[in-house]
Parts: sequence; C-alpha cells; structure tokens
Amino acid sequence: MLVNIGNAQKLVIIFTGQVTILIWLILITPLQVFPFTFSHNTKLFGVINESSTGNPLPAANISVKSKKIGTTTDSNGNYSIMLEPGRYEIEFRYMGYQTEKKTITIPAHKDQIELNIYLKPAPVKGQEVSIIAPADEPKITRYELPPAKMRTIANPLPDALLSLKTLPGVFSGNDQSTFY
Repeated sequence: MLVNIGNAQKLVIIFTGQVTILIWLILITPLQVFPFTFSHNTKLFGVINESSTGNPLPAANISVKSKKIGTTTDSNGNYSIMLEPGRYEIEFRYMGYQTEKKTITIPAHKDQIELNIYLKPAPVKGQEVSIIAPADEPKITRYELPPAKMRTIANPLPDALLSLKTLPGVFSGNDQSTFY
C-alpha cells in the first residue's frame, strides 16, 4: 500500500492484517533530495584586448553586477567565471580604458560560452599638478691656510703642496696633479 506523507511517498508492506514487517522505502527522485547538486553552471570565458593594437590587458576587472562576484584577467588577458543559467549584466573595466557593459543570457544547456572584449582607450582626466620647491644654493666651504701654518703641520711627504693635492676633493690644474 502506498501512503503519501508530505512530499515523499512511502511504501508500507503489510501481511494478512498484521504488521509483521514494516519497510519504509523512500520513492522520491534524486532531484528532490539533492536539488543543489543538479544545478548546471556554465563557464563564461574569453580574452580582454586593447581595441587599436589587439594587445591583451592583464589584470582587467570583470564583475557580474546582480551576483556581486567577479574575477580578473591573467597576464595574457584571459578570464573565466562560472555562472548559473540566467540573464546577467557583466562589466569589463581597465584603468585608462572605457568601461564595457554586456548583457548576456546563459542558457541551461550550454557548458561554456566565449565572450572576447575589446576596450577602447580613454584618457584619465585629472587636475593640473604643480610641484614647487625652494632651491638651496650649495654651500661651498673655503678654508684658507696661511703658509706659516702649513709649515707646522706634520707631513709624510716632503712638500706640503703635494700633501694637499693628495687629499680627497682637492684638485690642481697642473700636470703634476695626475701623478698622485
């Protein structure tokens, strides 16, 4: 005898007026038990390119407005996103390019849909920027050393003038300056 209980149909086996063995078998379809496992997703994929050169645009943004999901392109401009059957508005963005909006319908029977996009350059408008900084004159230090003071300085070279020429930052215009 079949008995309806809620959405499920149960089979009760009764022998000769006495219930000797009760066996409950669930006779419902797998779709009723696991409806989420049978929803079909479709892969939307493609390449986002620059319209004039055809070069791929890496790290471009793709967003599905109604589902609040999205993805980005790889270094070759490729993208893919899984969507359930339905109608979606998809937005393709890249800095310095016009945003492209496409409305697509994902049918239930398709496994994948290819959608390639070509974005047009759009200059980013901004305000003029002026950078102003005060220019400081470099400070040149001049130190005068009288000849009498030079004679009192301990010097490993025989001549005080040769000693001065060997110091870093001291230059002389004669031929002997290249000797040291």
